[in-house]
Amino acid sequence: MKAKATPSGTGLEGVINQSRSDLQLSAEDQYIHEVRTIDGINIVCTMLLYLANLVHATNALLADNTYKRVHGSWKEWEIVI
Repeated sequence: MKAKATPSGTGLEGVINQSRSDLQLSAEDQYIHEVRTIDGINIVCTMLLYLANLVHATNALLADNTYKRVHGSWKEWEIVI
């Protein structure tokens, strides 16, 4: 079922494929906003735009620096408002 839902896989190829599909959506509906590889490190920036805009009105911005593993070799760095 997972292979059928993600025919390009869940690695970088799958992320790039999904980001291309997201380009068909409005900016407010896109989840993947940037995919880059810098010095061999894959970086994927995901966000919900309406939540990201709250950063300008927040009283506190906390960053979780645990870099938890979310799937396979992917690690997550999370910002919480």
